[in-house]
Formats: sequence, structure tokens, C-alpha cells
Amino acid sequence: MLDLSYNEISGYIPEELGSLKNLVTLNLSANQFITIPWALSALSNLTHLNISYQYVYDTSEGYELPLSWANLTKLVMLDASYGGIRGSIPPEIGKLVSPRCLYLGGNKLSGPLPSTLGYLTNLIELYINRNQIFDFIPSEIGNLKRLTYLDLSAKNLSVSLDLGSVGLGRTIPPEISELSKLTSTSQIMISRSLVTLDLSSNSIHGTIPPALGLLTNLSLLNISHNYIEGELLLSFTNLSILVKLEISQNQIKGSITLEIGKLISIHGQNLGNMLSGLLPSTLGHLTSLTELCIDWNPINDSIPLEIGSVKKLTYLDLRGNYLSGDISPCLASSQLEINLSYNSLGG
Repeated sequence: MLDLSYNEISGYIPEELGSLKNLVTLNLSANQFITIPWALSALSNLTHLNISYQYVYDTSEGYELPLSWANLTKLVMLDASYGGIRGSIPPEIGKLVSPRCLYLGGNKLSGPLPSTLGYLTNLIELYINRNQIFDFIPSEIGNLKRLTYLDLSAKNLSVSLDLGSVGLGRTIPPEISELSKLTSTSQIMISRSLVTLDLSSNSIHGTIPPALGLLTNLSLLNISHNYIEGELLLSFTNLSILVKLEISQNQIKGSITLEIGKLISIHGQNLGNMLSGLLPSTLGHLTSLTELCIDWNPINDSIPLEIGSVKKLTYLDLRGNYLSGDISPCLASSQLEINLSYNSLGG
């Protein structure tokens, strides 16, 4: 093992490092190297290589990933994140048959993502976030059956993404909400074991895909701030362990179904859209609810008395509707913050 990290070493890495044939771990992170020698490809026994966080201040500087690194067939972990890397990811990266962790985030990488990433079938973690890549995500990433964490967040990606066969067990990172060219949820097929799905603040058009109702392990679903149309799906009521539902700032129409009362685990809901009709009495079944926001909808109704039975409720926002009738005394609570402005309520 050779660890030279955090030494403020600048300039070039000595070519002589390539003669350390038995070296297994090399850590050059947090220095000021401006290039990486091809000679490192001679380290055929290397399993861990860390060249992350190189302080390259001049934007014209930086280095490309050497093609010869494809010879490092025993490499299990490559960390080049925030390393000042420029250029494209070479197709030869697919020859690295052993990597379990590949970290390339926070660089100046551009061009297409190579389809050969799909050859890295041992990958568990893949980070290519925060780069300047302009391309579609290759479908071959679906071959990475062992993948448990994938971060491809970048504002320049045009996404056509099939994760149905990927082993993403729990969470898609919240940064995916920055995929500004994501235009359709039908482009995304996701493991049913997913716990968190945040697709907020994209440019998603169309209707809510019924398949979202099959993600029965979801605890958080956020599709807010898009251009989604259609009606609120009955299939959402299958998400019985959902803790938070955010669908606001879309163009969703129709009424709030009575079946919403089946979301017995829900703590927070934000449904601000173009919903109409009545406020269902079954909202009173949501005994775990702490926040309820159904603002700026054309709902023409009175406030159901049953909401007063939700004892854990601390925030209620029903402003900007067409609510009428009296405000029930059951909503009077020192712990409850209420916004009922821009309605026609009395009492």
C-alpha cells in the first residue's frame, strides 16, 4: 500500500511509480497533480486506485483517463471523483472486468456515455454525476444486475432510462431531480423494492403511469413541479406504507378519491394542482398525518368535520379554493397552524 494523500504535491506523478509491480493500493487523493502517467497501467496487481480531489485551478488544465488503464484487470475500486478529468469516458473502460465501485463524479467529462459500461457486471456503485455529458444513458446499464447505487445526475443528460433489471434496492439519489431534460415518466422502469423516488422539478409531461402504484415499498414519492396531467390515480392508494406524497405544481385534475383514506402511514401530503370536487371525509382516517396541503385547487366544498379527528396534524393549508360554510371548532388547536385564506368560509 502507498498512501500519498493530502500532501499538496503538485506537478506530475513520477513515472517510476509504474515499477512497483506488487502494489495493491495506491492513494494519491487531495493533491495538485495535473496529469496521470500511463505508466500506472503497469501496476497489474492494483486493486484500489484513488486519484480524487486534485486541485486543478486552471480550467484549461486537467487530464484524460488513460486508455492503458484498461489493463488494470484486478482493479476493484477506482475513485477519480473531482479529479480534474476532462475529455470523454473511453469505451475501453469496459475492459475493467473487476470494479465494484467506480467514482467519476465532479469532473469535466463530456461526450457520450460508452455502452461498454454495461460490461462492468460486478459494479455495485457507479457515480458519473456532476459532469458535462450530453447524451442518452445507454440501455446497457440495465445489465448491471449487482448495482445498488447509481448517480447519473447532471443537467445536460437527455434521459431514456430503463432500471427495471438493475438491482437498485432502495434509493434513487435526489439529484436526479436536476435532470432538466427528463420529459416522460414512462421512460423510467424501476425496481419494485424502491423506497424513495424523487422526480421533482423536471420537465415531465403526460400522465402519471399506473406502474407507480406497483411500487408498494415506497415511503416517499415526489413528482412535484412538472407538467403532469390527467387524474390522481386510484393505484396510489396501494402504497400503504407511503409516508410522504408530493404531487403539487402540476396540472392534475379530477377529484380526490375516497380511497385516499387507505394511506394509513402517510405523514405529509401536498396535492396542490387543479383538483376539483369534494374533500373526502376519509381524510379523517389518516391518523398519522402531520401536514396536509391542498392549496390553490378549484375545490368547491366545506371542510369535512373528520379532519378534526386527525390529532397529529400540525399544518393544514387549504387556501385558494372555493371552500364555503363554517370553520369547525374542532380545528381549534394550539398546535395546529392553519391557512384558509382566499376562500369563502364563515363562522
